[in-house]
Amino acid sequence: MDVWYSRLFNVHAWSEHKQIADLVNEVFESLSPEDQQQLTGASRNKGKTDLKKHLRLVLVDQYVAWKTDPDVCTSISFNRNNYTVSSRYNGMHISPRVKGVCDILITNGYLDIAPGSHNRQNPGAGNRNSRIKPTAKLEGLFKNVGLETFELSLNHNRECIILRDKDPEDNKAKDIEYKDTPQTNKMRAEVQAYNQMMLGHYVDVASLEQPMIIRDVTRSGRPLRQHVQIDQTQKFVRRIFSRNSWENNGRWNGGFWQNLPKAMRREILINDQPTDEIDYSGLHPSILALEADSRLTGDPYDLEGQVVKTIPLNQQRAVVKHLVLIAINAKSRPSAFSAYRADREKYTNNQLEPLLDAFIEKHPCLEDSICTDQGIRLMNVDSQIATHVINRFVAEGKPILPIHDSFIVVREDQHLLRQAMSDACVEIVGYDIEADSRAEKEQERMAYATNWRDRARDYFLDTYVALRINKSVEYRTRYKSWLERMSDTLS
Repeated sequence: MDVWYSRLFNVHAWSEHKQIADLVNEVFESLSPEDQQQLTGASRNKGKTDLKKHLRLVLVDQYVAWKTDPDVCTSISFNRNNYTVSSRYNGMHISPRVKGVCDILITNGYLDIAPGSHNRQNPGAGNRNSRIKPTAKLEGLFKNVGLETFELSLNHNRECIILRDKDPEDNKAKDIEYKDTPQTNKMRAEVQAYNQMMLGHYVDVASLEQPMIIRDVTRSGRPLRQHVQIDQTQKFVRRIFSRNSWENNGRWNGGFWQNLPKAMRREILINDQPTDEIDYSGLHPSILALEADSRLTGDPYDLEGQVVKTIPLNQQRAVVKHLVLIAINAKSRPSAFSAYRADREKYTNNQLEPLLDAFIEKHPCLEDSICTDQGIRLMNVDSQIATHVINRFVAEGKPILPIHDSFIVVREDQHLLRQAMSDACVEIVGYDIEADSRAEKEQERMAYATNWRDRARDYFLDTYVALRINKSVEYRTRYKSWLERMSDTLS
């Protein structure tokens, strides 16, 4: 197996389907009496937990891996510290003894394993968890199951309100435990209602032949392929709070659409219908301006003239926007410039500083907010706005895809979305904030090109092709299969 082409083991994979029950029983009955006894905790193993639940979870997880991509392997930790049975983030109460279940499946020829590697002296030297993968023997049993992945429960009992903080040992974000309050219960009910509603709506990228995209990422200095699945199992969202505070962050995270390039999001169809994406214009700067008893008008990132000779005017706005958003999150100017270089072009401080100065000169009300670590708090504000909008759509049973400061809906709901976004801003920050519609911009572009149809036909055709959404044969097949399966489920 290619150990660097992997997915994470899902501790919330579950199914009550008869086909899965039959699979689990067939595997269980093939085991020796000793192995069966170890799984059931019977007789000599008195007092041990019944591990048939763990067996079912491992088999469902591996079925999903095989069904999604037969070449992918699964990264699984066998560290006992990663399986706290009482943790709210372990809703299936999976214990460290899942390792014993995997060992039995390996011994009986159902799983292959590539043991993990750990270098204590040099933690970054290719360290990785163990990898498991179904053998041909198990794949043969999988072929008899016949379920699509969206018919399984892949987020069973999964917590959707997450509280995080930095681990003092490695400075990495870590999910931390908390006690429920009326506030957390309310937030959980809202997110659960959204996730439940979205199960009944089909979301896909129409042009894709295979329901995935590949992104190049770097892990521990090693370039890796990251496969982003785009299917009906990837719609689950959570609200994630940071710095051990319900006042920081809280954004709605998850949903494959948040991992798509912006240009590809226009190809998203919901229930086979074209969509519109509406986003707030300069949301965080606008909120900061309102807090300073001022208001931003027009395009906040347009500096109305070239500021730095080495940064072309046609690129300046994009540079300014990205720099300002980073600066709002940063604690100092040097850290903002450094973060910009880590993410974008290698502009120097001497190039970036004049841009930030020009932005502040245009918006002096923001001077005291730039480079003062405001981002994490503003994320909480925009998460409240998003919650207001999402709740409106859930109440009406209409699908909506949140992307922090923008939302994707079917085009017939664009007016409802505009109203919901306006109402949310007034409710949360006291004023309406302008919002831009992608569909309206595209309609204006197409109307302009149509005026030139007879005089510049190539320009008209290029515009038409660029704005047309092509439905691949594979997309049509996926949607048809989902409709048929959902119809059977409902009946």
